[in-house]
Amino acid sequence: VSLCIQASQQVGTITLPSSKHRQAALISTESGWAFDDVFEGVTVLHCADKQILSYICAVKGLNENAFETWSAGNLMWLRDLLPQTKEFQDSRIMTFGYSSEKSTRGITRVLKGWADGLLRHLCSVRTTDEVSKA
Repeated sequence: VSLCIQASQQVGTITLPSSKHRQAALISTESGWAFDDVFEGVTVLHCADKQILSYICAVKGLNENAFETWSAGNLMWLRDLLPQTKEFQDSRIMTFGYSSEKSTRGITRVLKGWADGLLRHLCSVRTTDEVSKA
């Protein structure tokens, strides 16, 4: 479980015990929370309690999910293990998701679009978070 500020809103990630629980959460509107299992764009997984000394953004592979790529069972190592390591406690740890399909047609143009999207999302997250701390 994580809870971070992203774009001036609280954003949390949770790992549910089964796909049945995940499907129920995605269709539920009773909690007042918005659930998502796509993870498009930047998702902040950990944010240091004090001054941030480093920024880490993990980018998934083609045809992968930006959360499940870094998970094994109920353990999401970017969220659950990396912040527990002394060297990364003062980090902001993020993952970046994008819509990808393996294709050889126009792959250079597609890769450039994904790279531009990553830079836009990172700039957006960093700018809003710096403004909210001021």
